[in-house]
Amino acid sequence: MADADLTQAEADELMRMEKHRLATDAVPFPAPGLSLTIALRSTDGREEFLLDVWRSAKNARRARFQLRARRTVILARIDLGGQPHHNEKDETDFPALHLHLYREGWGSDWARPVPSEHFTTLDDHHRTLEEFMIYCNITAPPKFQWDLL
Repeated sequence: MADADLTQAEADELMRMEKHRLATDAVPFPAPGLSLTIALRSTDGREEFLLDVWRSAKNARRARFQLRARRTVILARIDLGGQPHHNEKDETDFPALHLHLYREGWGSDWARPVPSEHFTTLDDHHRTLEEFMIYCNITAPPKFQWDLL
């Protein structure tokens, strides 16, 4: 299913669903230049999700955390320390720190400011990932082994 095939109501419902990790073992937080994908499932078992965690090899401040549904549909993505983003439809620009949320007809190409009421410490990848998981309603999050940054 392509991003454009999901209605906004479906995307909103997928975001509201409680999501739980499948694996119980702790996983290492990716080292710079590496990524990790973690399987999640809704509490009723009907929907599967993927949590992607990526860190840049060249820029320690750059990272990306995203939640996917139905394997390919990006419901939410937070970009930290990357390139600014331009929304073509309304001609708005956002700095390197911005949040993408699914928008019908645009998929994950629509950005918005990072809501400060949900994200408190954007220069701390560990804290931002924890807050992103809460924002995405991951109520039984994966356990991470944090490296020393």
